Amino acid sequence: LNISCSMMDRSCAVLVVLLCVLSTVSGVEVFKGMKIKCGTTAGDFLIEMTPERGPVGAQRFVELVEEGFFTDVPLFRVVKGFLVQYGIPGKVGDREKYKKFIEGRIKDDPHPVGGRSEVDRGDISFAGAGLDSRTTQVFIAYQNKSGLGGAPHETPFGRVIEGMEFVDNFYSGYGDTAPFGHNGPDQGKMWSQGNPYLRENFPKMDYITHCEIMTTKPPPPSPAPTLSPAEVPTHIIAIGSFLLFVIMIVLRRVTATKMMTE
Repeated sequence: LNISCSMMDRSCAVLVVLLCVLSTVSGVEVFKGMKIKCGTTAGDFLIEMTPERGPVGAQRFVELVEEGFFTDVPLFRVVKGFLVQYGIPGKVGDREKYKKFIEGRIKDDPHPVGGRSEVDRGDISFAGAGLDSRTTQVFIAYQNKSGLGGAPHETPFGRVIEGMEFVDNFYSGYGDTAPFGHNGPDQGKMWSQGNPYLRENFPKMDYITHCEIMTTKPPPPSPAPTLSPAEVPTHIIAIGSFLLFVIMIVLRRVTATKMMTE
C-alpha cells in the first residue's frame, strides 16, 4: 500500500488507516483454515493456521514455507512438558539466501485484553527476544497453560491438528540450550557452522525435513467468476460498505476544500 497524503489532511490519514485495517482482515481470510504439512525425521505433523489470533505471524510463517525455508532445519530445543523450538537454517549458505527473513523483523501481533495470549498444547508461535523481534524461529507448546503467552512475540498463529504424537517424540535427551541449559547446542555455532556441527555433537537430534502448503481439490468451474451477495461473508460486506461510505465523505471534503482554495 503506497499512498501519498498531506500531513495536514486528516481525512486522508483516516482513509489510509481504514485501508490498512481492511488489508489485515483480507489477510486473515486468505490464511484462515490453511493447512501446512511438515515432514520430520520422527514423523509428519499437520498445522492448521489460525490467523485470527496472529495475522502478522501467520503471514510470515506462510512466506517461510513458500520459500522453502523449513528444509533440513534442526529441532534444536526440545524441552519435555514445555516446548520444541526450530527455525535456524541448517546450511550456512542459507543465511544469505534467507537474509530478508532472518534480518527482517516483523511487528508483534496485538495481545488480548490483559496482556497475555492463551498458548495451549499444540499451538505454534514465533520465538523472539523483546518487542517486534520475530524473524524465523518458532515453537510448538507441549502443554496447556505452560507459562507461555506473556511475552509480546508469543502470539499463536496456528495449531498442530495431526501428528502431535510425533512432536511428542522428538529427541529431548540433550536438554535445553544456553542460557537455559548446559548440555544443549550452542546457537552461535549453529549459525556459524550449520548442521555439520549438530550432526557431529548431537547425532540423535531430529530435523524438519520439509514443509508444504496442503491444497484442496479445486471446485468445478463455474460459468462466471462472481459471487452473489449471499455467498459473500456478511462481515466483509459490512466492512466494504462502511469503507465505501467513508471514502465518499473523504472525496467530498477534498473536493470542497479544493473549490474553496481556487
